[in-house]
Amino acid sequence: MNYYYEFPETVSVFDRKGGGYYVIRNQQGGNLAEAAWRHATRIWEEAADGVRIIKNYNALSYDEPGPLTYDEQEFLIVKLKARDLI
Repeated sequence: MNYYYEFPETVSVFDRKGGGYYVIRNQQGGNLAEAAWRHATRIWEEAADGVRIIKNYNALSYDEPGPLTYDEQEFLIVKLKARDLI
């Protein structure tokens, strides 16, 4: 499985400012994946049987979860923009 993460502008990733989209491929990552889970606003899980969004929080308020449905076109853009996290 591949996991795609969206980080808010307030989170810098390896000295890259401004958040953005990152991917961890084939369930690698360990502690890094745990940290990514905590700081990401949205996370998509891509498996052989399809894609599902497994975390969706408003970047301004982590107390208000959003819907767990996703837009296929938006996910395609996420995939194209995502950098490897590891």
